[in-house]
Amino acid sequence: MSVRTLLGYSHAFLVAADGHASAARGRDVDGEVDGMMCVIALQNAVVGATRLLGRDHPAVAECLRRAPDLKNVRDMVTHFDEYATGTGRLQRSTDGSDGPFGWTPIWSSPETLLLLTRRKGESDATHYEVAVHDALRAVAALVFAAAESQGVEPGPLLRRLAAPAPAAGA
Repeated sequence: MSVRTLLGYSHAFLVAADGHASAARGRDVDGEVDGMMCVIALQNAVVGATRLLGRDHPAVAECLRRAPDLKNVRDMVTHFDEYATGTGRLQRSTDGSDGPFGWTPIWSSPETLLLLTRRKGESDATHYEVAVHDALRAVAALVFAAAESQGVEPGPLLRRLAAPAPAAGA
């Protein structure tokens, strides 16, 4: 895939994520579907931008710091069939033990997708969380860096999303 095409898809997924994040805003439980679709689109944008910048780029590290659970939450949403039957990647035993497994998705406000999963043989669940609007800004900054690295002028939506958040109380 060409660099321009990869950047184009990264941007397109970011636009889709923005649409879903906006649709989820203030809808309480009715926003869950848009929240899930937002997470999928955000992770796809991360993959493309990371491919362009390289895994060691500071913008990649910053995005992963700001949205550390994005990849795992996307995995659980995308592979629902596996998690529903206990064969999801984050449910597999790490030591070969067998036993009950668990998986629970929770949509909470303000627009946060929280997933609890328990590996076979473990007694406690691990929680993974993505606040879609915070993750959207983190991924936008990454796609912005990818665009700049390719000499492409970021468009208005990308500039708006990648801009620093206003200070609290401002």
